[in-house]
Amino acid sequence: TQGTELPTEEDLQNAVQMLFDIADPVFGGIKGEPKFPLGYQADFLLQYSKANKDSRSLFYIELTLQMMARGGIYDHLGGGFSRYCVDERWHIPHFEKMLYDNAILARTYLEAYKYTKKPFFGQISRHTLDYALRELKGGGFFSAEDADSEGQEGKFYTWTQDEILDTLGPGDGEIFCRFFGVTEEGNFEGKNVLHVAFEAKDFAEVVGLEEGKLHDTLHSLKNKLFEKRGTRARPFKDDKVITSWNGLMIDVLAWAGFCFQEGPYLDAAKATADWMRENLWVGGELMRRFREGDARFSAGLDDYAFLIRALLTLFEVGAGTSYLQWAMQLTDILERDFKSQNGAFYQTQEDKYLLIRKCEFYDGAEPSGNAIHCENLLRLYQLTQDQKYLTQAEDVLKAAKSFIETFPPGACYHLIALQRYLDENAPLVVVALDDARTNENELKKALGSLFCPHAVFVWKEEALNALIPSIANQNCLDGKTTVHICRGTHCEPPMNDMDQILEAIENL
Repeated sequence: TQGTELPTEEDLQNAVQMLFDIADPVFGGIKGEPKFPLGYQADFLLQYSKANKDSRSLFYIELTLQMMARGGIYDHLGGGFSRYCVDERWHIPHFEKMLYDNAILARTYLEAYKYTKKPFFGQISRHTLDYALRELKGGGFFSAEDADSEGQEGKFYTWTQDEILDTLGPGDGEIFCRFFGVTEEGNFEGKNVLHVAFEAKDFAEVVGLEEGKLHDTLHSLKNKLFEKRGTRARPFKDDKVITSWNGLMIDVLAWAGFCFQEGPYLDAAKATADWMRENLWVGGELMRRFREGDARFSAGLDDYAFLIRALLTLFEVGAGTSYLQWAMQLTDILERDFKSQNGAFYQTQEDKYLLIRKCEFYDGAEPSGNAIHCENLLRLYQLTQDQKYLTQAEDVLKAAKSFIETFPPGACYHLIALQRYLDENAPLVVVALDDARTNENELKKALGSLFCPHAVFVWKEEALNALIPSIANQNCLDGKTTVHICRGTHCEPPMNDMDQILEAIENL
């Protein structure tokens, strides 16, 4: 649970090299099969690429994300990703859809969109979130959809060639089948898992259509098949609401709403967080799961850490100070009830019935709770300059060092936190809006589309002065909307000229 030395820049370099050593240079992801999607591992390499101007990392992640979104692991009709693929080409999935996978991957595609500005990545992020909102949203988000329906794996998602031709007609059906690799013999138990078999530009030339027209045609045909698929028996839905997984989804919804400047995503993030406070925050204690009106089981580290992360994000995108207050309250509980002395955080609170309290560092299907909370603590330190947050973050990094060195690919989220820790120029951007909230939308658009992973945003309110005394004096200048950019304890001169502000944001 403890360590004495902090990890270093050299640990980052070693991790990147090891990830390249096991990378699949043809289809992306990790060599071999089964093939699991890269989410937070991709986030690490995107951040590393930006910080170090490393084109290899960016090329590898773009390849991986493109191949995943072209493959059968992605639902081309309804959006969302399956759990993993059994082949190296991403064609044949295990059809189960998990909330945490889709939250993690929606965030990864969103970050890739912000970095590259390529619309394709933004589209995949949107469609993944739209799937979750459509199929998994109750008060909170449900946990999963099964792989099976009517006793057969993949029955809901797969098609015979005849079914497609009957639904779309021979002309449109042939175009659809060619583009999505549909054959008479099929690629899965006599049926077809849809996957993109051609580059859109090349296929448009083959069929004699303009690329824009091809996209419009395929969009219309996909909608027809989606409607037809809706008449089938759906897979079983696991309707448990898990706190940690909902934290992952709230986080990406908030960032997506901020990036795309679309209210429904941010509204859903706020509504889910508020619902969780109402139903899973019981007598000052966070609960693990909710189902049919019943909240049960004391929350663990992952539940607290993932929810704190989401609440900090809601605060950063301007949803209100109350989310920061709750995040700080939950952080205090983790320090009091979960933290080992001078070390990292246990998975559970102290319990007389527990013989051993475990302290986990490696990522699994979800990122490490210790790693996520280390990032939380660094964000809080950046916001407040309160040393207690930095000290706790350093305790986690010291404890994680040996795990990072032993197997870096298993500790990618610790590496994300480490990159933030080592970034001495990470900016704190404080926006003090005037009474008319002049330029608010323009500033949110500029900051929302920015790929600056270590930036922290504050939308100044009077109530924040008590929570964050270090920004008490960062207010409007001459009664006009003003932006303050600080790095550590050094702040640049305040700006209230919009052209100057936008240029400064672009150069963050």
